[in-house]
Amino acid sequence: KTHLEKEEKNLFSPGDLGLPVFKTSYGYIGVMIGYEGIFPEISRTLTLKGADLIIWPSKFTNDRQISICRSRGAENKIFVACSNSICHQGTGHSLITSPSGQILTSCLRSSIVFI
Repeated sequence: KTHLEKEEKNLFSPGDLGLPVFKTSYGYIGVMIGYEGIFPEISRTLTLKGADLIIWPSKFTNDRQISICRSRGAENKIFVACSNSICHQGTGHSLITSPSGQILTSCLRSSIVFI
């Protein structure tokens, strides 16, 4: 994680590995964590490095993650898998979007689903 939220800066230090893309048997995967997804440059950099899919775990407290996830997919013509927690700090509503920004699948706020 390279970008920390204000509350995190007192607890953590930003990572210094840059934005790696991992080669897997499913293709090349990039990861952005939490607050990093707010910045379009992060997903763009991962895409330019060859990512076929971006995985975005987060803990959003409102539904803006849905719009951002769709936007990041459409902006970069890439699949984006967004997971959100269903604890008291997260709204749930995880989803996977297509390179056109279409929601391919999602789960409800109170559901536990494995995709």
